Amino acid sequence: MTGKVFISYAHQDRKFAENVMHALTAKGHFAPETVFSGLQHISAGEDTRRRVRSEIEAADAVVLVMSEHAATSPWINYEAGLADALGKKILVVGAKGREEPPLLAKLDSYQRIEVEAQN
Repeated sequence: MTGKVFISYAHQDRKFAENVMHALTAKGHFAPETVFSGLQHISAGEDTRRRVRSEIEAADAVVLVMSEHAATSPWINYEAGLADALGKKILVVGAKGREEPPLLAKLDSYQRIEVEAQN
């Protein structure tokens, strides 16, 4: 995967999302400077929805970090739906050995991988 990548994850999964970014970067799937990964990049007072949309529009691919938290997150649903509507390449990432959340069933047509969940 080359180009700019948008990482979509639930706030509670930040550590796992960092593991995902590290694992995919280490394997050469993308360079760290190409990643937009959430609220730490959004300024106070900035329109969050507009910024997220802009970043997804500019991305070549979207990585959805899936978990129980992500499956019920309105933001993950928004970001996944927007990426799909814009025809972005989508990679769904889950933790090895964990049961897949219900949202994954709706994303069956996308490439999926598992990454070790480190605590």
